[in-house]
Amino acid sequence: MSDGVTGNTSGFGPEESRFEPWSDNTWQKDIMRGQTSPLLLKKKMIVEKIIRKLAEAELKCSDNFLVQVLVRSGNRIMIFIDSDTEVIVDDCVKLSRYLESQFDRDDEDFELVVSSAGLDQAFIMERQYLKYLNRRVEIHPNEGEKFIAILTTYTEDEIAFKKLIKKHKSKAAEEGPEERLALSDIKETKPAIHFGN
Repeated sequence: MSDGVTGNTSGFGPEESRFEPWSDNTWQKDIMRGQTSPLLLKKKMIVEKIIRKLAEAELKCSDNFLVQVLVRSGNRIMIFIDSDTEVIVDDCVKLSRYLESQFDRDDEDFELVVSSAGLDQAFIMERQYLKYLNRRVEIHPNEGEKFIAILTTYTEDEIAFKKLIKKHKSKAAEEGPEERLALSDIKETKPAIHFGN
């Protein structure tokens, strides 16, 4: 599923700014020179690694896991999660509310979207490959046409699979012999949408 939860939240402390923290001495010297520190004038932006750390900590004791964090201009944050079993709407709501509770709304506004990784999204993490062992995936190699296969093995360097071959329109697809392909030779792998045989 790909239902998301959106909320406007805000508030990051100085350590969560994209700018380096400044010392009191630096600030005082600028004031003494009749200048305002440019650091005080720059608007803080939310740092992806801060959001990632918080989300990973919250998901640690569940079968859900963080797939991707994207921070766009205007502090638009998109978070994608997956699960060893199934992501439900409540999972997205819970993570969204947790992240909102970590920041002060009076400091800086941002838009937050928490969603499950969709069936149209390519695998990013090892855990996603492992979830789909012995299941149908769509593999798009760097060279050649994409195809549907049963994923049989995953290592950090390659995958093994059995292509599904339809020999007749009225018959179910049959598994071909096991083949291997280096991950570096694959453009993307993602879940295969399957209806019936």
